[in-house]
Order: sequence, then structure tokens, then C-alpha cells
Amino acid sequence: MKLLVLFSGIFLFANCSGDKPEQATDVFELSNESEIVQTLDKTIDDELIYEPEMSYVDSVFVFIDSAESEHNKAPVERQFSNEKWTYNKVNDSLEIVVITYSKHKKFYSEEYILLNSSLIYAIEWVEYISGEDITSWNCEYFIKENEIVDYNSLGHGETESDEWEPESIFDQWELREELFNEVSER
Repeated sequence: MKLLVLFSGIFLFANCSGDKPEQATDVFELSNESEIVQTLDKTIDDELIYEPEMSYVDSVFVFIDSAESEHNKAPVERQFSNEKWTYNKVNDSLEIVVITYSKHKKFYSEEYILLNSSLIYAIEWVEYISGEDITSWNCEYFIKENEIVDYNSLGHGETESDEWEPESIFDQWELREELFNEVSER
């Protein structure tokens, strides 16, 4: 609840400061982003942070922010063929792996976030380069108990095909799991 109030305060402060004449106000200052990460770390063991007004997807975004934080430990980086794997164990419950590679003038990026060893989020990006033009596509997946609860796709890519199935992300993750276990030293 403190985190929700903290973010609400930041939002209200930012939206209320507009072009109004200067006036005496209580200035809210975020002293250290790592305090937020530590607060999140304490709540992760209780699964997702669930406030009555917070959706599952919003809860997952809290974990994405924590997993992608610059205050995390130094990541483990490994090279497999032309793929670069960047892994970070944020704490005992939260892990992130980012995989980047290129093939046939296409650049790929995959990101997977696991909470208590279960996949809760994935995003895949593809950038196509043709001459001076760059076309992008991405799809992000919000996952709960091995089911996709929501996904969003932007750009021109796989999701435009009639044969595409959102559940294909599970097949993709399954192919990645063996190397993930090696990188994460499981």
C-alpha cells in the first residue's frame, strides 16, 4: 500500500506542478530508487502485490520495474553462438533474462521475467532493416499460472498472420529453458 501511495504522490506532484505561479508546497522527494526495490523485495514473497484497485497486469508492471532496475546486482552475461544472454537474479523470487541476437538483417530481443520460478512476463522484439527503413514489431505477454491473461502487439510482424497463436511464446520459452537453467546455475 505504501508503494501505491508513493507512486500516486509522484503522479499528483508531477501533474499539479504545471505552469502555475510558484507557491509554497510540501516538496516530495524520492530519496533513493533502491528503497523502492527493497520494498518490493519484501513483498515478493507474498506473490504479486495486489491492491483492490490494481489489476494483475498492473501488478506485473511493478515486478517488471523491479527486475529492470539499475540498482540490481551486476548481471551475468553469456554468449551462445550469436546470442547474448543477460541474466539477473534480483532476489530469491525474481529473475530476468534478456536475449539479443541478429539474423538476416533482423535484430531480435526476448525478455522473460520469472517470479518464484514461474514465467509471469515475456516480450519479444524484432526490427527489420531494409535500406534506410527500419520496421519494428513487438508483443508483450502477461502470464499467470501458465496462461496468457493479456498480450499487446505493436507494429508489423508475426501477430498479423492468421496462423499466429499467442501461446507460441510458451514453445519459445521451452526452447530457451535449458540454456536459462545453465545461465542461472540451476
